[in-house]
Amino acid sequence: MAIDEERQLLFSANYHMSTVTTYRLDGQGGMQKADQVLKVGATGPRPQQELPHVHFANLTPDRRLVICDLGMDQVNIYNLTDQGQLKLVTTHQDKPGFGDRHLTFGRDGRFMYLVGELSSKLEVLAYDQENGKLSSIQTVSTIPADWTAHNGAAAIHVCHSGRFVYVSNRGENTIAVFEVQPDGRVKHIQSVATAGDFPRDFSLSHDQKFMIVANQNTNDLTLMRRDPATGHLATIQTGVPCPEPVQVLYWK
Repeated sequence: MAIDEERQLLFSANYHMSTVTTYRLDGQGGMQKADQVLKVGATGPRPQQELPHVHFANLTPDRRLVICDLGMDQVNIYNLTDQGQLKLVTTHQDKPGFGDRHLTFGRDGRFMYLVGELSSKLEVLAYDQENGKLSSIQTVSTIPADWTAHNGAAAIHVCHSGRFVYVSNRGENTIAVFEVQPDGRVKHIQSVATAGDFPRDFSLSHDQKFMIVANQNTNDLTLMRRDPATGHLATIQTGVPCPEPVQVLYWK
């Protein structure tokens, strides 16, 4: 879920129902359904792609709605009215089996960083705000070339400065660190073990000096120190008990 504070809209991505839904918030704690898109169409070759699966919904820098569809290997961008009505603008089709899961934008909004769960890949896309079009400029692996066991890429975040992109790997159980180059492309500079199994999510602290990693299968959290200048991570605390963690959020 995500919220548009200015327009007082709530967005919901439903993986199992293959839908993205918008709601109007009434300011009194209530909400009313505004619009819904049911995804249908051809899906990818992986077992997890038996149906369309909407895995993410949030705003673009220019306040359109963008979604990831893991089942269809797609990113869809919609125009969004103040009343929450959706109209499809563009569709970016990835290679079969990419498994579009989550995405984030760079600091200036010119580049999108998209993680493919099923492919364990990070894709860099240029975003044209004038027409909502996405153009792929780079795809890199989030795991080593010789990794043969199962892996599913999960969370992706960009630091406040926009200089570094972080991706969690469930299987290799690492946080992969990428440095953003002047042209928006990325360079892998580090992979750090999460000291736990299945790092479903992670988050950087407000001062960008720390990272908390949620290890779902081992029911614990890992705390890492981050060097804002180099982007590098160093583990400083492990095994903090937390039952089946799936998301990390900092209170404002």
